[in-house]
Amino acid sequence: WINDPQLGAEQWSLNGIDFDASSNVIYTVNQRAGLLFRIALNADGSAGAVTKIETSQELRRPDGLKVIGYNTLATGEGGAGGMAVLSLEGDKAIVRRIPAGLDGVATFAYYQGSAWVVENHADHFWDPANAGPDANAPFRIVEVPLHAGAIIMPGARDFPEGVAATSDGTFFAGSLEEGTIMRALPGATE
Repeated sequence: WINDPQLGAEQWSLNGIDFDASSNVIYTVNQRAGLLFRIALNADGSAGAVTKIETSQELRRPDGLKVIGYNTLATGEGGAGGMAVLSLEGDKAIVRRIPAGLDGVATFAYYQGSAWVVENHADHFWDPANAGPDANAPFRIVEVPLHAGAIIMPGARDFPEGVAATSDGTFFAGSLEEGTIMRALPGATE
């Protein structure tokens, strides 16, 4: 379908692919080089232009790739034991890392806002010198929530110390400096 040298001609390079129906493109990652690419689909189904997406941070052995929302991708980071969420803006992507302390990210399934990551202990498989007592147990599928939220406190010296939440998602935070209590309604960002 396509053979483009910028995707990586060496063994163990491409390792993650997904189709974005909203923009009719395919995304793929090169694990060895830590690169992200977008491939346009022509009207006849043939491959169009290959575009390297510049990332705000290097991807660390990306493994697996999923479109998880509008202009949003997720990839496992085998070189970091966690995940990365990529927010696309044209030919650039802002990388937000989610450390998870995983032992070998192989790939993942996306379900209800979380990555369900296969931990494969690959360093033990590929390097017999590392095949110590923890090389074969436990293998796990681990949930890593991807959609982290944030609520910004508007004051310059709030120094929040306590936080509470109600069942509907209202948050309250006490200010150590100001002696006040702030409230954020469900879904609010301030």
